[in-house]
Amino acid sequence: MCTVLTDLCDMVQFNKARGVRLRQYVLSDEEWVALQQLHDLLDLFLFATKEISTSGRALVHQVIPYIDVLTSHVDNFKKDDALLPAIRAAAQRGRVILDKYYSLTDDSIVYRIAMILHPRYKMQYFRDQDWEEEWIAAAVDLVRSEWTTYYKVEAHDAAPRAPSASADVVSASAAPATNIASSSRSAPANNVSANDAQSSAHTSAAATGSGRRSAQRAARLPSSQALFATISNRSQAARQDELDAYLEAPPLSTVEDPLEYWDLVAKSSNSPLARMAIDFLTAQATSTDSERSFSHSRLTVSRLRHSLSDESVRTGTVLGSWSNIPELVPEAEVVQLLTDKSRKGKSRAAPAAAAPAGAEVIEIE
Repeated sequence: MCTVLTDLCDMVQFNKARGVRLRQYVLSDEEWVALQQLHDLLDLFLFATKEISTSGRALVHQVIPYIDVLTSHVDNFKKDDALLPAIRAAAQRGRVILDKYYSLTDDSIVYRIAMILHPRYKMQYFRDQDWEEEWIAAAVDLVRSEWTTYYKVEAHDAAPRAPSASADVVSASAAPATNIASSSRSAPANNVSANDAQSSAHTSAAATGSGRRSAQRAARLPSSQALFATISNRSQAARQDELDAYLEAPPLSTVEDPLEYWDLVAKSSNSPLARMAIDFLTAQATSTDSERSFSHSRLTVSRLRHSLSDESVRTGTVLGSWSNIPELVPEAEVVQLLTDKSRKGKSRAAPAAAAPAGAEVIEIE
């Protein structure tokens, strides 16, 4: 490129007396060296900007790793004595700017929570980046606080036990049992009368059938599932906090897409932790997609369609954005819905009134 540009600037047609005179812009060899080193320094910034800005899904868990990569990059340039002083000074200035924006991630809990909920990162990523243990503990505390406040489901609220046949039997005999208990509380000293009442209750139960007593005994016995759970350790897994189990497990280095991972977990187990992870990991890193949607809505509300209601504009913008995702919007159903709506609008239009008999009709062209 150096030779091509130099030859271009030396051409006669670009150096006439009344022309632009490009020869004065020819770079020296030292300037070409500085330009090459500056290109090497800024090329990674250009790549990161394109990845974040042009990606269809730039998410918050990508922000901190990108800044870490850029920080390591400028540190290498800053320490390289073979580079020109101006390039090393530019790298130092870049490090200051990166530290400024890195510190801004502390203003929101989203960044650190999203990083820990990434199965490939967890806390190990921070340790690999030489974070102090105090900072890592603070990040884990943020995750625990958010988990216990908004997502954690207590054991007794997780899944109500389904009613069994024995429960119906117990409820059927609840009335006489209550009378027995109340009579015993009202007269505790009269043990004979209480025993007589209990004996009569058992006699009446035997008269109705012995199956009721066997059902009550079966209700007090542990179920087969509970007995085998002690072998498979399911009962201990159920008692363990889901977040604690996730944090204790090692990072999964094979996970590339955290949303795909947590989506599978949510579909297979209805996990509250999966819902929390999806909520945080789907947060956008930039406003690029929102700005594009806003620009697209400007095409919807043109000078010929400025009377659309806000609901119509919002619906059209959302559907237009969703239409870029394959099979998300059922196009055939949308077309049929719009067609039916158009037909209903035409049917509501009042027909032209017929002229009365004998009336004179005047046609206006």
